[in-house]
Amino acid sequence: MKRVLMLVSIVSIFLGISAFSCGSKEMESAKLAIKNKEWDKAKEQLNIEITNNPQSDEGYYWYGYVLAEEGDYNGMNEYYNKSLAISPNFSENIQNDKMINWQKNYNNGIDSYKKMADLPDGEQKNIAAEETIKSFYNATVCNPDSANTFLMLTYAYLSGAKYDEAETSSKKYLELNKSANAYGLLADVLYARGAVKMDKYAVSGDKNDSLAAIKIYEQEIDVLLKAKKEYPEESSLLTKLLNAYIGANKIELATDSFKEAVEKDPQNKLFRYNFGVVLLNLKKYDESVEQFQKAIEIDPEYSEALNNLAVSYVLWGAKIREDNEANKIDSDNYKPKFQSAIEPLQKYLELNPEDPKVWDLLGRVYANIGENEKANEAFEKAEQFQ
Repeated sequence: MKRVLMLVSIVSIFLGISAFSCGSKEMESAKLAIKNKEWDKAKEQLNIEITNNPQSDEGYYWYGYVLAEEGDYNGMNEYYNKSLAISPNFSENIQNDKMINWQKNYNNGIDSYKKMADLPDGEQKNIAAEETIKSFYNATVCNPDSANTFLMLTYAYLSGAKYDEAETSSKKYLELNKSANAYGLLADVLYARGAVKMDKYAVSGDKNDSLAAIKIYEQEIDVLLKAKKEYPEESSLLTKLLNAYIGANKIELATDSFKEAVEKDPQNKLFRYNFGVVLLNLKKYDESVEQFQKAIEIDPEYSEALNNLAVSYVLWGAKIREDNEANKIDSDNYKPKFQSAIEPLQKYLELNPEDPKVWDLLGRVYANIGENEKANEAFEKAEQFQ
């Protein structure tokens, strides 16, 4: 056994030496420079080698190796491909080199991503975001078939607010990993892009910014409708679809999709909730109340449904009061709707006692029905938790 191990060791040493075996004078000088990490000198000698011998698969291989050591991974691929175009002699070396460089950059990206997550917003975080992006991008160059690398690159782009680049990388992730989560990530990126355009519109008032945002939301809708066909049981896609419809100002088109989902799975609280939001946006308050109540029956501690049930009652009551004023009708028939909002608001605040916005809403509800003392108490709570 010892003789076998010794023989294997000798063979391994021989193979290692053979990588630096006899060749041209330039090739030998380049290898010595590589051993000493003298990259410029190595490239100088390798350029001469390649010029003198355009079919030098070894020369192209080592040039690619040097470029990888310098962090030029696109250049690495270019020269590795030139070597492979001449012969497969260095294919195993090239594959191993790429995997080593992929692992190195991927690990660096993970480290930078963790560092970035712990930093407060500011210049240091921006620098960490750039380092993270660079590492994961380099990893994708070294291994373009790694779906998880494109996933992390997308997260890095999002952290750096580079939404166009995030769209490209998320599409590549979807291509490599066809899944509901991949569709959802692309949808999230598109939604973020649309939100940026809409924020710009809010400042500029330029309708072109609004139209650009709507166009992006429409792209998101297309992505999610396709995803919904492929993954009809994935409820999270419906929530994203709802937000896209709202962003594109096409909430009416969402009605059929969410009604169908509720009919298909009436005990799904998320479907009920989303359908309620659609109806609320369409100002169909009686129908939205019904859906939110159903969602709460399924989950009595469903905070979002409790809040939106209350909002439905408040907006319903406000609508009745506005109609009364428009028609010059003196009536308190709107108050029962405001009264109905109190119980879900109180239940919400039992679950989320430090939410200032809901305390403020409860205060306004009490004010509308003339319970001023309770209104003031709620407003004080809202100020306390600001």
